[in-house]
Amino acid sequence: MQDLIAGNRDFIKITDDISEVAGLLWQKGWAERNAGNLSYNISQAFDSAPMGFDFGAFQHLERKYPGLGNQAILLTATGSRMRDVAKAPYQNTCIIYLDGDGKKYRQIINPEFDVELLPTSELPTHLAIHEMLIGEKRKEKVVVHTHPNNLLSLSHIREFCHQGKINNMLWGMQPETCVFVGDGLGFVPI
Repeated sequence: MQDLIAGNRDFIKITDDISEVAGLLWQKGWAERNAGNLSYNISQAFDSAPMGFDFGAFQHLERKYPGLGNQAILLTATGSRMRDVAKAPYQNTCIIYLDGDGKKYRQIINPEFDVELLPTSELPTHLAIHEMLIGEKRKEKVVVHTHPNNLLSLSHIREFCHQGKINNMLWGMQPETCVFVGDGLGFVPI
């Protein structure tokens, strides 16, 4: 996979960002073992479909994601831990490329490993959210699933189950959030 990034500044930046976020999630205790995962729509890092790489066999998805046709998604691998993603992102993430219909995907094979890494077991959820983001022409490219206790508690209070309200409350409680998450958190309604 390191051949994939050689000379691709966008991909290098994406990988650095993933490593940094994974490290912070681990340090805060918000995503260890099965308590979190992430995905990043990296299609913008390629002019066209990734070429010159080995792909695994097509894997059929339970449902169709037409909005994700011909999109490349980087995901944490099943069983990976955020502390390991932070230290070695290439060994703990995988990249899938969806077909034009969004009904199946192929994984870019990393020749550096004997074992094929499988995408997070929550792949359907990540794909559904990425498809929603594209359908709504939103600029967000990353989906982070984590378990911060305070935010989980807030999500059980109905009045905060709205993106604007929860962000205003977070910015008011922790002003540094404005600096680190200036656009606010995305909120996926239940």
